Amino acid sequence: MLTLNFTKMKKLFTLLSLFVLIGMSASVFAQTDSGTTPFVGSVHNYQINEVSGSSVTYTWTVTTQADLGGTNLLTAGTVVSGSSATNSIELTWLAPDVTNDQIYYLHVDVQDDNECKNHKVMAIQPVNNFNLEIVNAESDGTEMTSTDATNYAICAPDIASIEWNGTDGGAGSVTAGNATDFDYAYGSRVFYYKITVDGINLATTSWTPHFDVTQVAGTNADVAVDYYIGADLTSPTWVTETLAVGSDQFVAVGTDEGTLWVRITVDNKTGTPSTANENTPNDNVFTCTLTNDSEDENGNNPVDLGNGSTIQTQTARPNTGTIQAID
Repeated sequence: MLTLNFTKMKKLFTLLSLFVLIGMSASVFAQTDSGTTPFVGSVHNYQINEVSGSSVTYTWTVTTQADLGGTNLLTAGTVVSGSSATNSIELTWLAPDVTNDQIYYLHVDVQDDNECKNHKVMAIQPVNNFNLEIVNAESDGTEMTSTDATNYAICAPDIASIEWNGTDGGAGSVTAGNATDFDYAYGSRVFYYKITVDGINLATTSWTPHFDVTQVAGTNADVAVDYYIGADLTSPTWVTETLAVGSDQFVAVGTDEGTLWVRITVDNKTGTPSTANENTPNDNVFTCTLTNDSEDENGNNPVDLGNGSTIQTQTARPNTGTIQAID
């Protein structure tokens, strides 16, 4: 009995230890925007103790070497910017190298009233936390949830109007050829995709998402792909005739903007039932897929694409065929 209980306890301890290690690993490898691991475009403050005196000087530099000397990157202000003559400094990590494990060194040289000096250094390794997400959205911009967020289907729109081609000014004769010759106005269906960015400082960094727009099946329809940059769809001004169904579509999104909307309009052409997507193989399926060619303004590619791709489908009408006179 004692041996059995000990064995059970040992297995339980091993299992608990495994959970603890998994939790520790998750916290260790999680990206954190901090002063020593800043995200691209982030702003952080650094300081040392204030030295008493009336003529104390503080000289801050950022270089790529730990030792004294080296090119001061603050002079050019392209990789990192900031300046200070006090015991603290605010740095903006504009365009650090985050692809080669580059380490930067923040130096501060201090001289007191007696012209005695001291020098301190901090190692800083910026990280790429550029993330994208895509989700299906409603016409008012509300994100869809559950399975609809990534795979949404809706029936083709109801027929809006019907016109008989056998008439001429309201008169005409019915023949075998024109008895079912009607033009059906099949209406339009509109799909919305919401693309968002995270992990960069939008105040200082722009971004360009790249994505593929594919269409499977679906005939007898004009398809337009438009975009809008803005927080919501309250009053969008859509940019037309720029995007299309195809690979490597992209939009340059400026700073201070974190959301790109993609709109796909399916204008189902007026026609007879035989050309109007009236059977299941003619479902109109659209997929919007983010690609790793997406980049921030410094050329950094995303580390995560979220859902990656989402699907929206216009389901075909029932395959009724035309009305047949059987007797």
